[in-house]
Amino acid sequence: MEMLKPYRHSGEFNPAGPLLALAIATAAGFPLAYAYALFCHFVPLIYVDVFATAGYGLLIGLAGTYALKQGNVRNMRVAAGTGVIIGIIALYWAWSAHLRMNVQNSPLYSDFDLLRKYMAYLFDNGSWSIRGLEIKGFTLAVVWAAEALIILVISTAISVTAVQSTPYCERTGVWLNEEKKFEQFAPISDANDVEALKKGDFSPLRRIQSRAPGTYAFTRVTLRYSSQPGSMRTISVDTVALSEGKDGSTIEDIETLLPISELPPSLYEVINGFERLKLKPATIAAAPKAALQFAH
Repeated sequence: MEMLKPYRHSGEFNPAGPLLALAIATAAGFPLAYAYALFCHFVPLIYVDVFATAGYGLLIGLAGTYALKQGNVRNMRVAAGTGVIIGIIALYWAWSAHLRMNVQNSPLYSDFDLLRKYMAYLFDNGSWSIRGLEIKGFTLAVVWAAEALIILVISTAISVTAVQSTPYCERTGVWLNEEKKFEQFAPISDANDVEALKKGDFSPLRRIQSRAPGTYAFTRVTLRYSSQPGSMRTISVDTVALSEGKDGSTIEDIETLLPISELPPSLYEVINGFERLKLKPATIAAAPKAALQFAH
C-alpha cells in the first residue's frame, strides 16, 4: 500500500493577517456600503434586495480574506473570528450609509449613539412598506436580524472557506493556489478500491481506467501546487455525476473518495502521466434530468 498523509493546516498565523484583513474590510466597506445603500434606495424590492445584501457581504468578505491569505493565516478559529468582525464592520458601514441616504445633513459615517437613535425612530415609525402595509416594530426587527445574519454568515463562511480549502506549504511559505483537474477517468467501481482510497491509499489510482466518451459520471483527480520551486503538492479524488438542472445549468453530485492529502515526490511522475490520457469532457446537453447514481 502507498499511504498518503491527510493535509491539515498547522494552525499558525501571522497577527498582521487579521489586522490587515480588518483594515482592508474597513476601507472597502465604505464605498461598498454606499453602493449597497444606493441600490436598495432605487430598487426598493425586498426580494431583490436580499441578493444585494448577500452580494455586499460576499464582496466585503472577499476583501478581508485576501488579507488573511496574505498574512498566511492557517488557523480556522482566527479566520472565523476575523470573518465575524468583518461582518460587524460591514453592518456598521451599511447602517451609516442608510442613514446618510435618508436623513439630510447627516455625516458620512455615524457614531453609535446616532445610529441607535435612528434605529429607534425607524422601529417606531417604519421606513418602507409592502403593498401599503407599513413595516415597523417587531416585523422590522426581524428584517434587520435577517439582513445582519446574511452578512455575518457570508463574511464568516468566505473567510473560513478561503483558508480551509487552500493548502499551505510550511516549508516554502506559500499557498498552493494553482490546481490541475484530471477528469478523464471512469468512476472507481471496485468496493475495495473505494475503501482503500478513503483510507488514504494511493494504489487504486495506479489501476484507474479511462472514461468512455459521452459519459456523465467520472473520477476527478485534483492536484494543488505552487510554482514556487520545492513546494509541496496535494491530491484529492472525487467521484462526480453530472445532471441537468431545471434551468439548463449543470449540476455536479460529488462524493469525496480521497480528501486533500500530501503527495510525496515519489508519486509526482504518476500524476504527470495522467496528462497524457487526454479525453474531451462530455457535454451536459443530453444528460438525464434525474441525478445520475454513482457506480459504486
